[in-house]
Amino acid sequence: MLALLPSVAAALGLVSAHRAVRVLGLELARVVRADDLIVHEGPLENSGALEWYSGRRAVIVDGLKSVLAFGALRPEARDVFWERARLRDAWLGGRRVWVVSVRAPERSVVAGLPGARLVTAGGGRWLWVNEPP
Repeated sequence: MLALLPSVAAALGLVSAHRAVRVLGLELARVVRADDLIVHEGPLENSGALEWYSGRRAVIVDGLKSVLAFGALRPEARDVFWERARLRDAWLGGRRVWVVSVRAPERSVVAGLPGARLVTAGGGRWLWVNEPP
């Protein structure tokens, strides 16, 4: 066991660095403006440190199938847990919208949104932005 422990610790470090949302969160912190909207697609527990690194709280789209789903059903969660239609309205509304997605581009809600531009990808996540006029 003592011989394997350093190898296990090193492997866990590699996996956690690969799955971390740090790179995307720091990119958002660098480029996001006060009036921009940050959206997380999928359960937020997949990117729990996003708010920590970006300094901004994201709204959640398609996050009802998660450990946070119980809170999504409460009336005050309406502005935190969004449906795809509400994201589409915001996307087309003239405001800059950033989407962090844990879904592959072809399965993401962003695939159906016009003008989506991939900013960066890493850790099993993709960062998209619209280009409002």
